[in-house]
Amino acid sequence: MKISNMAIVVISAVIFFLLVTNTIAQQEQLISNEGEITVAAKSGNVWKVLTNTKKYAKVMGYKWKSGKKKVDSVGDQALVEFLEQETAYQVKFIEPGHKLTIRIAPSNATYVNEKTWVVTPVSKWKTKVSVTDVYTLPSDIVPPTVNQQINKLQETLERLRDLAERS
Repeated sequence: MKISNMAIVVISAVIFFLLVTNTIAQQEQLISNEGEITVAAKSGNVWKVLTNTKKYAKVMGYKWKSGKKKVDSVGDQALVEFLEQETAYQVKFIEPGHKLTIRIAPSNATYVNEKTWVVTPVSKWKTKVSVTDVYTLPSDIVPPTVNQQINKLQETLERLRDLAERS
């Protein structure tokens, strides 16, 4: 059986692609958490906290630095500080009043975090808020323990509840 030079190049390219793809996958860790809380506030109050970057920074334990104070469009950005690291906040998806996905990435690119918030009215003065929290970490960073992750998410949801109920 005679194999042409073109076939060898194609096979080599496929093998190279598979090796590179596998290496990239091994260099990253995905950590995903989900949480939910019921807030004694109108859904609009919850939404205002999530889309006000200064209030959102408080919810997350960040310090707001600059950028848009109120987000309402994909691509809206702000700068926050977290662990003494300048961090970019960017809206990736928004369905006004209901769903918001935010990407957080520090300037040193040690990780990327995407949070998707879903706001669902239960009654006039009660709102269910759920969040999916996904981190992409390099393989050399030791992730927090499961208990640490759960506690941090719970604290975040409680700060959101407190701010929304006072709004």
